[in-house]
Amino acid sequence: MPVGVGFGIRNAPTAAAVGQVADAVIIGSALVRIIAELGQGDPATLQQKVQAFMTEIRSALDRS
Repeated sequence: MPVGVGFGIRNAPTAAAVGQVADAVIIGSALVRIIAELGQGDPATLQQKVQAFMTEIRSALDRS
């Protein structure tokens, strides 16, 4: 049975550590925090921030 973990995943090192023992890493609150910090700001800036965050997460998972 696949196991996904989504509690406490707030950065790349945490995602990599969880990725070593789980089949899936679920990120929710960390993305909501990025969106909340930017509020009604520029959509392009929001896209860049989310993309940079997810790229960092993906790289950490690929290295682990």
